[in-house]
Amino acid sequence: MGKNKGITLIALVITIIVLLILAAVSIATLTGENGILSQANKAKNKTEQAHEKEQIQLAYMAVKSKKMETGDNTKITVEDLNDEFNNDGVEAQATDAEEGKIKVTFSKTGNEYEIDKNGDVGEKIPLIEATSIEVEDLKLNGKDNAKLKVTTIPDKITEELEYTSKNMEIATVDNTGIVTGVAKGKATIEVVGKISKVKSECTVTVDEGVGIKVTLENKPYTNNGTAIIPVGFCIVPGCNNVEEGLVISDNDEDTEKNKDNIVAKGNQFVWVPVTDADSYKKNITYNTTDVSERTKNDTGYLPDGINVGEVGEKTLEELTFEKEKELVTKKEVQGFYISRYEAGDGSAIEKRTSDTNGQLVSKKDAYAYIFISQEDAKAKAKEFIDNKNVKSALATGVQWDMAMAFISSKPRLDGKNQPYDVTTYSPNRHTKNIDNTGKNEYDRVCNIYDLEGNCSEYIAEKRTDNETFPYVVRGGFHSSSGCASLRCKTAGYYGGPDQGIAFRFVLYVM
Repeated sequence: MGKNKGITLIALVITIIVLLILAAVSIATLTGENGILSQANKAKNKTEQAHEKEQIQLAYMAVKSKKMETGDNTKITVEDLNDEFNNDGVEAQATDAEEGKIKVTFSKTGNEYEIDKNGDVGEKIPLIEATSIEVEDLKLNGKDNAKLKVTTIPDKITEELEYTSKNMEIATVDNTGIVTGVAKGKATIEVVGKISKVKSECTVTVDEGVGIKVTLENKPYTNNGTAIIPVGFCIVPGCNNVEEGLVISDNDEDTEKNKDNIVAKGNQFVWVPVTDADSYKKNITYNTTDVSERTKNDTGYLPDGINVGEVGEKTLEELTFEKEKELVTKKEVQGFYISRYEAGDGSAIEKRTSDTNGQLVSKKDAYAYIFISQEDAKAKAKEFIDNKNVKSALATGVQWDMAMAFISSKPRLDGKNQPYDVTTYSPNRHTKNIDNTGKNEYDRVCNIYDLEGNCSEYIAEKRTDNETFPYVVRGGFHSSSGCASLRCKTAGYYGGPDQGIAFRFVLYVM
């Protein structure tokens, strides 16, 4: 009996072993390298790849056919293929590859193929994943851009890398790894293998530079002098030297390629430095046409919300000027911005004639803002910008003088670099007609235009000897010889078509 039990147990063990072997054989048949499931998956992949190659070939032939029909002999581009993919609902993206080839990537499968110049589609590019990714830190000057230096192991991978900026308000990055500065600060850029999910990070440091739109607070900027860049404005590249005339714009796409090719989309202003309160005064000696001894400070021209105090021992005119001086000479500012061009009307489709509802701009080649009274000019200037960081107003007589002191003896930026004399008459500046703003390069110094010619300009200053026409204008005039510092009386509230009076406005950094 005991012997039979032993035999039965041995038989059971043998049976179990045989069943396990059979199970292993069955599993291998299903899942092994040459198993049924593996072979089925390979067949599925081959069918999928054949279909993808067919989609590429159909798109390529469709583009080629369209080009032939229109007589277009240009080569087929990635844009052509992507348009065709979109039209056919194919979820694929064409990009440029080496040796003039085009790479096509299918979003669902991640499969990639290359098309040569003859339109032949190669086999699926084998996937090589990254096992390690390293990215070097990067430093940018302003709105410069640069490509990240990425090192992978292995060094030649075929999987795509994905780039993400964790601080897009500081720097952005595109899908090729090119980083562009946006604002001063530090940004973290993450690089991830799309298939392997291996990742790495780097730090991008963006300096103040030029072309940076300051968005958080008024910021000092130093380059041969110091200026304050207000919120919502940026330095115009090519005009970033304070002593030579630093220019800001309210559009961060503005640039200045060279002195003869100005591309301007925004309103532009030039910084006028003020060293101290004692220097902030009338400081120009004029000729006999000057009416400065018969003028007084104006009132009501300061930006809205500025409290000048109560009239008492001092007059309203005195209080207003003291507040003006305080705004531009306070330690954290020490300067102001003056419009780069005389006031223009951005909404005018032809030369202005009468209305006061135009769009005030400080842009090159705008119609001069004429046919406006001094009182309306004061109101219009205050409307331009009014927030807690920067406010606008009509330029005053002292501000005009400060601008004269700043530009005096500086070289004209007309290519001849002759020193600028603000008190010398320039008879050759007669145009006889009113030009658009900034038209004459001869009348450009420290990047400021239209001071010596075109239109005389209202300022916030009045005469004491004429109550009917008390307004004072500054600068040269298109129909007679003049100089930038000229101060003279007006003939009436408005300038006529042949003797238009415009105005110039300033920005106070708060």
